[in-house]
Amino acid sequence: MIYSAKKIFVCGIHGVGKTSFIKNSDSLQAYTKYTCSELIKNYSGQEFKFKKIDNLSNNQDILLDAVNYYVNEEMVLLDGHVVLFNKEKKIEIIDISIFKCLSIEYIIFLQADPKIIFERLVKRDGGTWLTLDLIEEAQNIEREKVIEYSKSLKINCDIYTWDQLESVFNRKVFSFNL
Repeated sequence: MIYSAKKIFVCGIHGVGKTSFIKNSDSLQAYTKYTCSELIKNYSGQEFKFKKIDNLSNNQDILLDAVNYYVNEEMVLLDGHVVLFNKEKKIEIIDISIFKCLSIEYIIFLQADPKIIFERLVKRDGGTWLTLDLIEEAQNIEREKVIEYSKSLKINCDIYTWDQLESVFNRKVFSFNL
């Protein structure tokens, strides 16, 4: 697929495969890529250990400042999340206003079987505090919010599911195109 949007947001929960998807998608190679966590870290000096956030609202304000400070390119891809875990391991939802302020024009949401995500997290991070149930819950909430936000903001959205047999994200299960 060729994307005409200038600002694309690729999201999905930790371990779903966002980095691999972005790296292997020919149609995304023209975009300058940023991870939201790296932008926040570089701007504020914060590090995110164990995938838990202390103050979601503050972090999102920092993200907006970081994007204004660092991001000058015309075609930008942001790698991030719509839901995150707080330090109490509870799911928190990023407010729709953040996506509006970022001027996101296209959302790509990636999803996979929770067992696959769990295995990836264990392999990549050497373990995880996330349970299969929590992975599934977070992924379901993120998918619901992506659909809601794309409709509310009137922006295009695609949802891809990991195909374990093919080892690729190749099945679009939802598309909301204007």
